[in-house]
Amino acid sequence: MKNVFLVSTESNVQTEMIVDVLNQNNIISVVQGKQAGEALEAYMGFSPYGDDIYVDKEDLAPALEVISGMEDKK
Repeated sequence: MKNVFLVSTESNVQTEMIVDVLNQNNIISVVQGKQAGEALEAYMGFSPYGDDIYVDKEDLAPALEVISGMEDKK
């Protein structure tokens, strides 16, 4: 499994929505907090920095299709 960058989010809410939709489509993702975000999330329960989301290289095309569908609904 080789993880590749999928998308950068601006908030925990956006991260959770994307991860949930990926999970519903059987795409496993890895979330990494930006800057000191992981420490702040552990301390305060949230991070103002957002996250970077990664998926397996083979899941990149389907994952991009799934999240582009989310943006089209706005």
